[in-house]
Amino acid sequence: MRRNVISVIVLIVLAVTAQAQTKAGSPSDTVIGFYRSLKEKRYVDGFRHSVYRNAVEGLTPAELQDLEPDFARTFAAIPDKIEPSGELITGESLRSF
Repeated sequence: MRRNVISVIVLIVLAVTAQAQTKAGSPSDTVIGFYRSLKEKRYVDGFRHSVYRNAVEGLTPAELQDLEPDFARTFAAIPDKIEPSGELITGESLRSF
């Protein structure tokens, strides 16, 4: 019985780890996901890729609706296609260019 429980726990840990590894892309993938989400007006999804995650996730649907015109105006300038030409990773900082 104990061996089965341990086996199940190990399988769950492996599944979660594998899922996290497949979700995580390169830093440029994260940047592209951020801008693509904002361009497509999926603001909460976009901000989940940034330091503003907690601020936006705490907003009510009514608050998000109030901010939508400002977001739409601000993010309308994002180009349809984003193509980073490189990455510079220093410590915990990333710069895509």
